[in-house]
Amino acid sequence: MDIFINIGFYHFLLTALFLFATGLLGVIVSKNLLKILISLEIMFCGVTLNLATFAVYCDNSHFKGSILALFVIALSAVHIAIGIAITLNIYKFKETVNMDNIGELKG
Repeated sequence: MDIFINIGFYHFLLTALFLFATGLLGVIVSKNLLKILISLEIMFCGVTLNLATFAVYCDNSHFKGSILALFVIALSAVHIAIGIAITLNIYKFKETVNMDNIGELKG
């Protein structure tokens, strides 16, 4: 029960590493464009958690890490909006979101 009370710096870093590795594995393995976008968002969550952890535990006088974490959250929201718009346009023209089928440039 003591491990649940004393959650520290390395626990957050290991969680961020797990999120980033899971997202990276999803990007490498998946062939569906929507799954790749979701995996990229999981990677962004890992990066944001890492930034927030360093902001809390290492940066006592300034809020640079927190501001950068908020910037990454805003960028990931824009990234997913643009990615879904592109995915919908690809699906409209190619009728698939499989990366193997949309790899050719000719219509």
